[in-house]
Amino acid sequence: MNSMRLYPIVFGAIAALSPARADLASNLIAYYDFEASGTAGITNQVGGGATHNGSYGNGTTYGVTPAEGTGAGFAGSATFAGAEVASTTDRSDLLVGNALNLAKNDASGTAGSGWFNIPTLDSATLGANFTISAWFFLAPDADNTGTAADVLRDYVFEGATNFDVSFGTGTADGDAYNSWIGENATSSYTGVSNGQWHHVAHVFSQNGSNTELNVFIDGVKAGSTLSSPSTNMNLASLNIGAARGGIRVFDGMIDEVGIWTRALKTNEVIELYQRGQSSLALDDNLAAAGKAFVSVESSDPAGGQAFGTGLYNLNEQITVEAVPGLGYIFTGWAAPFNSQPEGFTHTVAASVTITANLVQDSADDDQDGLTNYQELVVYLTVPDDPDTDGDQIKDGEEVQQTFTDPLASQAAAVDYILTNLSGPQPGDTVLARNQADNTLTLKLKPATSATLLGGSWSGLTPASPGASAAASAGEFRLLLSGTSAPKRFFRFDAVSP
Repeated sequence: MNSMRLYPIVFGAIAALSPARADLASNLIAYYDFEASGTAGITNQVGGGATHNGSYGNGTTYGVTPAEGTGAGFAGSATFAGAEVASTTDRSDLLVGNALNLAKNDASGTAGSGWFNIPTLDSATLGANFTISAWFFLAPDADNTGTAADVLRDYVFEGATNFDVSFGTGTADGDAYNSWIGENATSSYTGVSNGQWHHVAHVFSQNGSNTELNVFIDGVKAGSTLSSPSTNMNLASLNIGAARGGIRVFDGMIDEVGIWTRALKTNEVIELYQRGQSSLALDDNLAAAGKAFVSVESSDPAGGQAFGTGLYNLNEQITVEAVPGLGYIFTGWAAPFNSQPEGFTHTVAASVTITANLVQDSADDDQDGLTNYQELVVYLTVPDDPDTDGDQIKDGEEVQQTFTDPLASQAAAVDYILTNLSGPQPGDTVLARNQADNTLTLKLKPATSATLLGGSWSGLTPASPGASAAASAGEFRLLLSGTSAPKRFFRFDAVSP
């Protein structure tokens, strides 16, 4: 195996891998390592039999026994002459063992060698959640420059009849790659240089009536999440190394193609990428290679980050750390690491998953009736100040009782009440709602009438059915019957004697 910088692509699910990392073996249905030559080189390495075996797209002329040495089982060449014999390219930098070698003639949209089709990989087989992963090396030669973009564009994979799951260059000179989902949603990525190995993973997942695509390039999520109606995902079969109809043939090498019937996790994509960087195949036993993959995860992706994920040498010491996000707290690591603090040193002994428990902060530090999480994330109030807007009404009371904005001061209304109604004081409840039966109680006490201060209210005959009124020590109390309505409107009339 050659040592080099590697760059991967992810397609689907992998089955029956080394027990050293069982996660990657889950739901893996197709794997192509291209170690053998000819048709044997595009045979599915998962499960045996004829399921998901490939078929060369251009027969013996461009696929199985070409004079230029294209197709599977390519062992590398520093003086490779492609479809245009005058063009020599260095393709000796292999990824893991042999590779799939592809060449094209830029004078034709279909003349290309080495690409193949997998007729059994359709939408029905892949389902709503699946992943496609692959490594690719775009050759740095004249075949990949020019002005005929439709001919010169290079595709790593695409549907045989449409572009539901496509990945390939979008320009003639190959300086930008595009991902497609459902034929109508695309994203472009630059900075993926030719003459080097790169890795791509297309991770598809169901979200309601839509299918979402997350793209990873060289182990890092690229661009935003793409979405398309699931009804648009009608993939009939899959091409590797060419676009639909066999056009836009890739000009370079492809290796380590894997397809899963599930959406791979981010850390699994990272493992695929780092395996390739170490010239290790999908099914290589990590322990036998003296390595292990440590996956450090958060129990809730919204709750913060956990650091330490990577492919390491056995007995290597690494730092593992949990960093809670805004409004979250760290409550401990999952067993068997539950005794460790937020940051600790781990000696790598085997592949393992380490999970940080990050939960919403349910404490109420300022005792205003809102949790710290609610204050920081939901209402954007200050968790150590019970009255963020300084209007003498606690944040929790504004949210739960007065239904006012805790960030917009109600000081003018509060000052008016305090000036004209002597009864209520800061912190007193003027209007309260009983959470059990939804009854409302209104308490008022005028500030200047000697008669009313003496307690002689008159005419306390509420016109609303179900309402009652009473006076006590100069304080007027109005009780209104319960209702589940979120809003109610009242008018209170007072007549001077």
